[in-house]
Amino acid sequence: MLDGSCHASVAAEPGSVRFGRFILHAKQRLLLRDGRPIELGNRAFDVLIVLAGSGGALVTKAALLDRVWSGVAVEENNLQVQVSTLRRVLGPDRGWIITVPGRGYRFMGTIVQMGVQMGVQMGVQMGVQMGAQMGAQMGGGPGAVADGPARPGACAAPLLSVIVLPFAGRHAGEAEGAALEGIAEGITDSLTTDLARTLPASRV
Repeated sequence: MLDGSCHASVAAEPGSVRFGRFILHAKQRLLLRDGRPIELGNRAFDVLIVLAGSGGALVTKAALLDRVWSGVAVEENNLQVQVSTLRRVLGPDRGWIITVPGRGYRFMGTIVQMGVQMGVQMGVQMGVQMGAQMGAQMGGGPGAVADGPARPGACAAPLLSVIVLPFAGRHAGEAEGAALEGIAEGITDSLTTDLARTLPASRV
């Protein structure tokens, strides 16, 4: 079982996330460091997925054992071995995995959802390109801004509208569907907020 509010967090596996110089592709079971794949055993990989999906909340030893070794009776030292493996892989960033004596572990690395990050970058690029095109059409070259009051009959620059559609995916069960919907809503909200801040002269 989980401690406190991390109950829902551990139930939801991350998709593709970045933390520091690492990228974790949970569905592809692939971990990259500086763009290069890292060999990692199945148990260690599962522990990393659970910790990375906890949102910094405490994950108890019992929760990790139940999730990673579901239906198998194992000693806690097996978990300690896998955590040691992850710390060795993290190298200088090994401190991201914090041991809470007698209780469990916390993952304190800053997690960035790759979908949100890529969406914001695309939104920024789109805004810059449209701004340059609008400036050229107004006669001042790319990025030009008209000085003085608008000339009679001049057309106002159109307002950029960006629509963020909810993420959707297929899932097998009701419990998994609820977890995925929570993740999708969080990504959609974050993307909408970031685009609104990045493109102030737009409607998102």
